[in-house]
Amino acid sequence: MRRLRGAGRGVPVDKRRLAVEEHRRAQRLPLVLLLEPRVHADLHDLPTPVRAGMGEVLCRVEAALTSLGGIARVHVSRIGDGAEHLHWWFMARPLGLVQARGSFAVEWDDVLPPRPKDEWQADLRRVAAALIG
Repeated sequence: MRRLRGAGRGVPVDKRRLAVEEHRRAQRLPLVLLLEPRVHADLHDLPTPVRAGMGEVLCRVEAALTSLGGIARVHVSRIGDGAEHLHWWFMARPLGLVQARGSFAVEWDDVLPPRPKDEWQADLRRVAAALIG
């Protein structure tokens, strides 16, 4: 996992309390991003200032991904794998890939061929610009 490039040292949102990161180098779905607090906390113990902006930021990330075009739905989830740090997952499902509806987007992201690197990097830059603009 690495910072979403396009704004210097990643894309901090919500007054540097939250950051958006890309999930991995090879994107298979149009984009898979993570939103996480910069403090080490889970949903139940987030500091109040972070909680206050969480809903707005969730909506901004979803809107930025949808604005790429060709996106049928952005799946937003919190996968509780026992980690004590909150990560919101954003999986942009492309138009026409109805097999990836619901929780199947996770599985399809593992089996689809990787997108051309220049395409998903351009999409990352567009999302970064939308989030900091």
